[in-house]
Amino acid sequence: MMNGENRQIYHDINAQTQLLGIIGYPLSHTMSPLMHNRAFQAMEINAVYIAFPFANASEALGTLEKIGVQGLSVTIPHKEAVLSLVKEIDPLAKAIGAANTLKRLPGGAWHASNTDGWGAWRALTGGDGALSWHRALILGTGGAARAVAFTLAEKMPELGFMFASRDEGRSQRLMQDLRRAFGNRFFWIQSAKLGEEPSFCHDFDLVVNVSPVGMYPDVLHSPLSRRCIFAHQTVFDTIYNPESTLLLQFAQEAGARTVLGKEMLLYQGVRQFEIFTGSPAPIDVMRDALR
Repeated sequence: MMNGENRQIYHDINAQTQLLGIIGYPLSHTMSPLMHNRAFQAMEINAVYIAFPFANASEALGTLEKIGVQGLSVTIPHKEAVLSLVKEIDPLAKAIGAANTLKRLPGGAWHASNTDGWGAWRALTGGDGALSWHRALILGTGGAARAVAFTLAEKMPELGFMFASRDEGRSQRLMQDLRRAFGNRFFWIQSAKLGEEPSFCHDFDLVVNVSPVGMYPDVLHSPLSRRCIFAHQTVFDTIYNPESTLLLQFAQEAGARTVLGKEMLLYQGVRQFEIFTGSPAPIDVMRDALR
């Protein structure tokens, strides 16, 4: 028997129920089904959202097409791989080189877009865009890092960027793509060097972790040490499990402003909901679900 809380996210499923979900691997800790199902219920939309843990993106889309899935969130490790598997790609997702949202077109093909950057921007600014930074340190160069970087670069033309990553090949490709789109204000450093010269980090007033370092179950590690975080900074960790990562704990101890990964999860999901349904998202309902 389901308890009272679980009963709230289910409704009668019938022949008209739309099927949506999330693909990635693993998915044991995803909060997206809870958030979207609560939103469907609140808006009285006949749809259900399910986690589909596929290790292979091509296998995932081939299987889910057959059972009539109409929309998908895409997470690690498939954000880049899905672009070669879809018919239409939103210009921003194409520039980023990664997608986190797929929607079935009337003819049955998939359309890919990316809401990660929009979600990060809303999380950082609260939607008013009033905050400003001069130099950003981005930790990571994967698909989500690309989305955050392209969005921040577009919205803040004067912002300079330094990326820290262990993967030189991926980092250099990202630098080339960003410089081609926005000019020569993007640079890269080996992440190991940040620990050797913590004073280097003082020049940055925005720090964004888009790497998996600190994600459950690796909760005892941080991509930056205490010595690399300062009170004048805004520190944003896109990880949402755990909610308070070690990086954010260091930032709080330093007196820095902190931004939770759950806020990005919320707002990228809000935009996905609008893409999936064509209706405004019930933001308060979705935020309560994540709590």
